[in-house]
Amino acid sequence: MTKLFKTITFLGSDKNAGKTTAFLYYLNHCDDISKLILTSIGINGESIDEYEKHSKPQIFLAKNQKFITKHQRLLNSQGQFKILNIFNQPKFKDTFVLAQTLIDSHYILEGPNDKKDILLIKNYLQSYYPNHHLLIDGSIDRQFLCDPKVSNEVYYSLLISERKVQRDKAKQFLLLHNFKKCNWSHKLFQSDYKTIFFDKEKSIIYKSKLNANFDTEMIHHIKKTSFLFLNCALSHNLLKQIKNIKLTIILENPSLLVSNLSNELIQNYNIQLLNKAYIKKVFIKEDKQGFLNEFSILNHYSFHNLFQEEHHAIRL
Repeated sequence: MTKLFKTITFLGSDKNAGKTTAFLYYLNHCDDISKLILTSIGINGESIDEYEKHSKPQIFLAKNQKFITKHQRLLNSQGQFKILNIFNQPKFKDTFVLAQTLIDSHYILEGPNDKKDILLIKNYLQSYYPNHHLLIDGSIDRQFLCDPKVSNEVYYSLLISERKVQRDKAKQFLLLHNFKKCNWSHKLFQSDYKTIFFDKEKSIIYKSKLNANFDTEMIHHIKKTSFLFLNCALSHNLLKQIKNIKLTIILENPSLLVSNLSNELIQNYNIQLLNKAYIKKVFIKEDKQGFLNEFSILNHYSFHNLFQEEHHAIRL
């Protein structure tokens, strides 16, 4: 395992996409689990799905495994772990514990559900556990997980079902993360500005700290713009304003694309990403046969069917 701290996040296109199965597969095939720290967005490790009332894969942690969870989740496990650090309120939204198991046992992981909390914990781990990897069992509706400041690598579980809405949403995720990375110097983008308008020579002609969706002044500068940098949501309303203008949209990170935009609409624009999440691998789960051919975008990714194929261990 490389001696470089990084965060590895597991996301699923939908509920029951096999995200936790992929998470456990990765864990079970890892060379050195002592260098892994496990956590989850929301609750993971319960035996029954509270929404659909079917069994879920439980999180089994071997002896000496490090993990992060809410302190309430450890009240019934006294004597089975040792505390390495406590992340307390008011700095954090809740009280989280970094612990290490003393025996093999099942645990419920309920980690931080907020970007600020995750970044604070990540900064701590980088300082005190620099040769470790933080594994996050994530949630697709927490788009901040795709921010490369949070996740260095993403493993994506793709459910292919007969529901067109679900398939379109999954295709949009893969399409977005395949956008070209902007190769400009980061010095051109001041982080405290929500929008920056550049001409074709990359000179700034307008910048604002207001969200573009509420900025009434920007309309006067759009026609002279060749590059539009956004550190705020790219929405339907904003796309309407630039509909007939040929420009390149540079998103600060992929989580800024509003999820209900159609794939056809997105492909009408030249979109680049300043900070791009790295999709390490896509795991496919075909709930319904006959729709896989819709996902030609998969040719741009490393992918395989975790539920049908035999695979070699995924190495860190």
